[in-house]
Amino acid sequence: MINLNINGISFRLEIDSTKEEIYRKAAKMLNDTITSYNLKFNTANYIDLLSMVALDMAVNLVKAETDLGDANNIISELERIS
Repeated sequence: MINLNINGISFRLEIDSTKEEIYRKAAKMLNDTITSYNLKFNTANYIDLLSMVALDMAVNLVKAETDLGDANNIISELERIS
């Protein structure tokens, strides 16, 4: 069981202890991005702010998946020609 604070809200989660570091890093990443966007856009509308953060995180995930797919294709091609 861990407690995470995201944007001032406390979440108590029951997770596998081997994943605790991942959850803590993710919470820190969210909080850092929320803080950054809040300073950049200076909005009191947290729904808009969280929507922008969610979009940013989703774009980063899609980019990472695309990059991984590209890397896998390169590895496959290298294995084929060697």
